[in-house]
Amino acid sequence: MTLTTTLTTTKLTQGRAGLRFVGARDLLGLTQGELGTRLGVHYTTVARWETNGPPLVAQWAMVGLLLESDLKPAVARRYAARLGSSRLVED
Repeated sequence: MTLTTTLTTTKLTQGRAGLRFVGARDLLGLTQGELGTRLGVHYTTVARWETNGPPLVAQWAMVGLLLESDLKPAVARRYAARLGSSRLVED
């Protein structure tokens, strides 16, 4: 694998993670500012994560927010599965 291929693959993966992050935020019905407040970061940080892909800690924080919400636990499980965890919550 060449450096160019590696960089392109990394950028695509980050972009998909960002889109999942946006989708989860939308499911929660939060603006970037509201999510930033709940996570303790500025809304521009949330915007950057949505564009470039969030750090793993932010993705797991999103799982926690999904679990706290009125959404079904299956939603949080699907999001967590994308992070590599098949065991998250019990019904």
